[in-house]
Amino acid sequence: MEAHAAADRTIERGPTLADSHAARARILSLLDWNWTGAEIKRALELDPGNASINLSAADIIADLGRLPEAIRLAVRAKELDPLGDAHILG
Repeated sequence: MEAHAAADRTIERGPTLADSHAARARILSLLDWNWTGAEIKRALELDPGNASINLSAADIIADLGRLPEAIRLAVRAKELDPLGDAHILG
C-alpha cells in the first residue's frame, strides 16, 4: 500500500524521527489491525515529551487492552499540551 511505503521511506530517511514511527504505528493499527505496539513504543522512546505521540500511544495501547497504561499516557499528553487534542479528557 502507498501509506506503508511512504512511512517506510520516512523512517529510512530519518530513523530517529519520533513522528515517523508514530505515523507508521497508526498505519499499522488502522490499516493492518496490527497492534503490537512496537512502533509507538519506539516513537515514545525517541520523543517522550511529544503530546501528540503520547495521545496516539494511549489510543493504540488501549486497543491492546492495557487500559491503566493507556490512561497514564493520555493524562501525560494532557499535561504536556493542555490545549491540545487531549483536552477532551476534561
